[in-house]
Amino acid sequence: MSSTLAPITLDVERPINDVATELFDATIAQIDAGRFAPAMDAMIDGLLQLRAAYPVEQWRQFSQYDCLHHPVKEIAHADPMTRRAFLKPRGYPGDAGILDLIYRAVPLPVDITRLGARVYSHTTSHPACASVRARRDLLARLVDETAARVEQPRVLSVACGHLREAQASSAVAAGGIGAYYALDQDRESLALIEREMGSMGVTTVNESVRSLVTGRVDLSNLDLAYAAGLYDYLGLPVAVAVTRAMLHMVKPGGRVVVANFAPNLTDIGYMETFMAWNLIYRDEAGMEEIAAGLPKDLVASSRSFRDIDGNIVYLEVVRS
Repeated sequence: MSSTLAPITLDVERPINDVATELFDATIAQIDAGRFAPAMDAMIDGLLQLRAAYPVEQWRQFSQYDCLHHPVKEIAHADPMTRRAFLKPRGYPGDAGILDLIYRAVPLPVDITRLGARVYSHTTSHPACASVRARRDLLARLVDETAARVEQPRVLSVACGHLREAQASSAVAAGGIGAYYALDQDRESLALIEREMGSMGVTTVNESVRSLVTGRVDLSNLDLAYAAGLYDYLGLPVAVAVTRAMLHMVKPGGRVVVANFAPNLTDIGYMETFMAWNLIYRDEAGMEEIAAGLPKDLVASSRSFRDIDGNIVYLEVVRS
């Protein structure tokens, strides 16, 4: 017998719930038959196909409400990462606790089931989570490169979460950073940074993105300012305003780097259903729209590039 599920055949003349029910029923049947990994992959791929095939309003109704009535939800929510994203205990998606689960940086709950551990292992191996870990490592290298180029550089992380990239930075560990500002509105996240990285020269800044834009945050002469996951939630006008504010804070030759998930991400359907995690996706053209809104006299150069798997697009702006 084949070890994989047959691809879902979409008949968009049929109601989305009927097609999804067949997909979910097949997923449970295949898991019960011992084909866990191919069943999960087929469900994630099938959800992406459903999202692409149906009108936005139909997909929104299904993804936000209807999909949650099927028993397959209990399989997905056995995963602590999926469940935390869905429940949003800190009131917003993508909180630092969720990212720590994606990073595999914290112990799993003591009451996790065997099924939950399997789902967690599978979902955190998928492209979205793999690219989040790659993003952390890329930012750590960026900090190290800045420290190699500038003696005792000044660095700012906007919407910093738990600032795990600083813990992965050899320059931070060696005391090679002059000032490292970690800005976030989440006091709980900042408290963890103070406990774990206060002795490493990291200074927390409990402010919102709005405070950054309005000038309430007064930082200057930075060598590097960056934002990891923030732009996945920002519309174009706010994204331009935040980038402009960071650009004003860096000194000539300093860099601003921001990241955004690309619209080709294969996990979008799963994220929008069982995780209730909706992002704003941008490709290179979308990032270039942000760059186009910046003051031309402050921009020496700008470029966009992707991570190795092509799931996250980065914009780098060098100040003139």
